[in-house]
Amino acid sequence: FRFVLKALSDNNRSDVIAQIASQTTSPSFGYLANSGRTTLSESMSGDPANSQFHMMYGHIEEWFYYAALGIAPNTPGYAEIRFRPEVVGTITGATGYVQTKNGRASSSWTYANKIFDQDIIVPSGGTGLVYLPSVGSGVDSAVVYAGATNIWKNRAVAGSAAGVTYDSTVNNYIVWRVTAGTYHFRLGP
Repeated sequence: FRFVLKALSDNNRSDVIAQIASQTTSPSFGYLANSGRTTLSESMSGDPANSQFHMMYGHIEEWFYYAALGIAPNTPGYAEIRFRPEVVGTITGATGYVQTKNGRASSSWTYANKIFDQDIIVPSGGTGLVYLPSVGSGVDSAVVYAGATNIWKNRAVAGSAAGVTYDSTVNNYIVWRVTAGTYHFRLGP
């Protein structure tokens, strides 16, 4: 299961994982989870007569942190933290944190009405690489705010905010480098 999730995520198919996670009919991950199971059944029907001791939540949880929430190490030991949430399927937000050697790295994001809001915390002694998904608008028409400051408009840097530096555009992401601290980003059309 872990390698299926990793292969899908690494190949930009988290939309399939979101379907797997949210489907509730048998056989599916959601069906097993809603029936109170805490491990993966040996059979897709979830028959309790079969072995019930297979890793389940650790694999999908890894995807929730890495892809849905978007927190991952960009360099060993989380010295630089990558914040790259994947807005897919019916997932309209995520909130969580990872405890690093320097402290808590957290992300909380929502997506509604073509507006993407994200709050992040980069712990002291660390840096971050923030990938803002230009969902609903595309990079060409996206407008980005860091706090109350407009930092991106007309496909170019429009202003500056303390601790935030433009890095690049990658696919449908506008990428920013940040220093340790607390940030709020808003991206919309």
